[in-house]
Amino acid sequence: MAVADASVPTASSSCFPTHAPLVPPVVLDGSSSHYASPPSSPSSNRILDLPPSSQPAPQAVADALKVVHDLEVDEAIDVQHELQTMQSVMHHIDLALRGETPHQIAQRETREAARQERERQRLERQLAQHEQHVQRLASRLAKQPSNVVP
Repeated sequence: MAVADASVPTASSSCFPTHAPLVPPVVLDGSSSHYASPPSSPSSNRILDLPPSSQPAPQAVADALKVVHDLEVDEAIDVQHELQTMQSVMHHIDLALRGETPHQIAQRETREAARQERERQRLERQLAQHEQHVQRLASRLAKQPSNVVP
């Protein structure tokens, strides 16, 4: 049975270094785990480092958390409003780039609706004229004597 010599590097010591890597590992989302915030632990909590006489009252902490929550809700509403405003501005910019204002678009749509209505009325008149022509031809044919040879 052979005993391993301590001066000879073994597979575990040469292939698998025990020191920390020089480059922090990269997480799948592209951020580096080196820059991630450290996990929160009770020992790292600043409020616990304060002497008991200077620690805030639980009600004050609850009130502060409520204020923070309300601000977060307000911020979400503000962000939604800003998004809608930005979309509206972008729409107006797009229209301006095409050389149209909302008023011009409304006028164009009104003109198009009026044009379609005039076209519909023209087609109805034309149909009525064709129907009258067919009726006149039918009555004329009915008045003519039959030229059929027996």
